[in-house]
Amino acid sequence: MLINRSFYIILIVITGLHFSCIEKQPLYLNSTQLKLVDTLAKHQIIPLRAELDSLCELRFEEEVKRATDSIVIERIREINKKMVR
Repeated sequence: MLINRSFYIILIVITGLHFSCIEKQPLYLNSTQLKLVDTLAKHQIIPLRAELDSLCELRFEEEVKRATDSIVIERIREINKKMVR
């Protein structure tokens, strides 16, 4: 009984290892499926567009200020390097 049970366990392990090493084939979509994916994506993106635009408007000033500050800091470093020479 123990040999029989061990045989099945070894068989399951070997089978699992064999199938885990097989390369998965790439997924190809036909034109109908591509159109469906495109339509579904559009239906999900359109409602989000207004929300994303409002978030961009809210963050715009903050991002411009942050970018400007980092540019100014970099320019000050460059000026200090030139003055030290």
